[in-house]
Amino acid sequence: MSNSKRILCVIPDGHNVGLTSVSLGLVKALLRTKWRVGFLKPFTLAHADDPRNEVSSSAMRRLFGMKVPNPIGMREAEKLMGRGQGDVLMEQVVGMCAEIEDVDVVVVEGVAAAPELFYSKQLNSMLVHALDADVVMVCAPNGKTPAEMAEALEVECREFVESGNMLGVVVNKIGRSRSVRNFAKNALPPTQARDFARKERTPVNDDLVRHFSKAVEDAGFRLLGALPWRQDLVAPRLEDFARGIGAQFVRHGNYKNVRVRSLSFCHTSVERSLYLLQDDALVVTTGDRADVILAAAMASVSGVRVAGILLCGGVEASQATLGACEKAFEIGLPLLSASPDIFTMAGVCGDMKLDVPADDPEAMEESVKAHAERFSTDWVDAYMADHRPHRMSPPEFRNMLIRRAKSSVKRIVLPEGTEPRTLQAAAVCARRGICVPVLLAAPDEVKAAYAGLRMDLPEGIEIVDPAKIWERYVAPLVELRKAKGMTEEQARELLSKDPVSLGTMMLKLDEVDGLVSGAVHTTANTIRPAMQFVKTAPGCKLVSSIFFMGMPDQMLVFGDCAVNINPTADDLAQIAVESAKTAMAFGIEPSVAMLSYSTGKSGKGPDAELVAEATAKARELLPGVPIDGPLQYDAALVKDVAAQKAPGSPVAGRATVMIFPNLNAGNIAYKAVQRAAHVVSIGPMLQGLAKPVNDLSRGCLVEDIVYTIALTAIQAQTVRAQAKQG
Repeated sequence: MSNSKRILCVIPDGHNVGLTSVSLGLVKALLRTKWRVGFLKPFTLAHADDPRNEVSSSAMRRLFGMKVPNPIGMREAEKLMGRGQGDVLMEQVVGMCAEIEDVDVVVVEGVAAAPELFYSKQLNSMLVHALDADVVMVCAPNGKTPAEMAEALEVECREFVESGNMLGVVVNKIGRSRSVRNFAKNALPPTQARDFARKERTPVNDDLVRHFSKAVEDAGFRLLGALPWRQDLVAPRLEDFARGIGAQFVRHGNYKNVRVRSLSFCHTSVERSLYLLQDDALVVTTGDRADVILAAAMASVSGVRVAGILLCGGVEASQATLGACEKAFEIGLPLLSASPDIFTMAGVCGDMKLDVPADDPEAMEESVKAHAERFSTDWVDAYMADHRPHRMSPPEFRNMLIRRAKSSVKRIVLPEGTEPRTLQAAAVCARRGICVPVLLAAPDEVKAAYAGLRMDLPEGIEIVDPAKIWERYVAPLVELRKAKGMTEEQARELLSKDPVSLGTMMLKLDEVDGLVSGAVHTTANTIRPAMQFVKTAPGCKLVSSIFFMGMPDQMLVFGDCAVNINPTADDLAQIAVESAKTAMAFGIEPSVAMLSYSTGKSGKGPDAELVAEATAKARELLPGVPIDGPLQYDAALVKDVAAQKAPGSPVAGRATVMIFPNLNAGNIAYKAVQRAAHVVSIGPMLQGLAKPVNDLSRGCLVEDIVYTIALTAIQAQTVRAQAKQG
């Protein structure tokens, strides 16, 4: 996903706020500006239906010709969430967003709040942070006063205000609270009913809109739109309404051209019910009320556009009654029947969701147009010009690793060819096309090890038997290390017994593109052959390491946590420069904090002075990248602390690359953060080598190995590209 692509995540502050209407209206409003707009609805509630028919996505395709990724079914999403695999789900969402190309901004419709959606609020929070999106919060009065709505809004938005993701608020359905069930009009005394109908036809008072708008702005939020309730926008087609309440057609009439704008429950005398016989009203009665049925038919014949007659309670109208109504049926009056009694039906109709279906473009277009007209777009240009640093989230980072690794498949040698976690990771990499895994082990041992895991030998994996190849590397190794006194006997001893050394020689001779080891070997066992055989890249005097730390909201780079014990100021500067370059290479905007027990000149001592000297050297080596130090860890990451301890610092409070003063501090810190905060750490990744070799923690998981292999493959792509250029 491109860092230049802005993401607007539209999420609800509660139930029944009209999330879809606002999302689509926002898209249309943005399309009126100069910016290119895309749309994504990651999840659909339609468990059984084809996800391609999801309402919002279908509307974008039909109304604006957009290419919209198909959403994930909520059943699948809930299954992953229930298994604690929300990170896997968010990787899928990030991948979907990455599919939307050649746009400036993507509107992402979040998950509607509903009692049956247990994970809705959690999913919306995860969406915002996985995409580093700016939040458009949608709220509706729903019976609350302006002050009450604003108070509830402050609670719902607090998380996003604190994280800096809050953009603005849309107030929807202003005025709807006057009548909770304004669609289902139960029979009222005539005087009250006429007053009710008059109020329903009266436009929302502009003062009411201003009151709610002011409450939002007084609470400190940017108001993006204030949308009054319009009953006419939720008029379903008769066939959709019938399907929603489980009614059957007795006479179809002109049902395809009929919309239901109100319900008229007629269970009193005809005289007291005449006011209910209105245009676009569905008359609800029972089969034994011939008087009401005949009155509705007569009204239809006389020119009233009655939407239809619904007979409740399973009581059929007599043939004589139906015969008297035949002229009305001939000119198109529909007749329906349903089992529930009229009082039960009143509740069913009142609670029915009036969502516009995917195949009703007329209603959808009218709704989108009406909502778009109420949006302000004065803020858009300034928003698009505000290039705040992009925070790459862990799901985005992992998705990026896999996509980039697959873009040019490399051969990665795995010297620990029978280690169970390595075998599982190799199977994943081969299946997903991340790389061609090359296992160093006897074929029979590999097959037996996979059998022990209850797995067949995966396709796409290469197996190289060390016993059959090691001798051909003896002469090259002796030649490579002759200045260090390497003998043929020593080379034979090393290559026949150490698969890491053998794999490193394969890398040196360009027979593979990268090496990953460390699941059972120590860091020294992995790094030593690389430093002796592969050596450093041109212009690099130092091999160092970094960890990619998957914090809850963003990826951080920690260095050096695995190689250099007590770096000098020059070493520390080189580590900072290489770590910043690594961050850039993997899509993380570098802001480098040189860490110490001191911030600025608050502390004295040789250690703080060394960090200050290293900071100055790093700035000279890499101008244009923000580098600052000495900084304490909290000053580097926490904005409030940074404002007190390091006001004016270009790095404090927003650091993405953390450079520790020595191995003791770095190794302790990364393990403390990893275990205490339960974050995924990928690495250590070695930097400064001429070719990619990467180490694993001996406590690594299968997914850790997969992602380390992926980043090794990406490093190999870079090495190959540089070799072609130079």
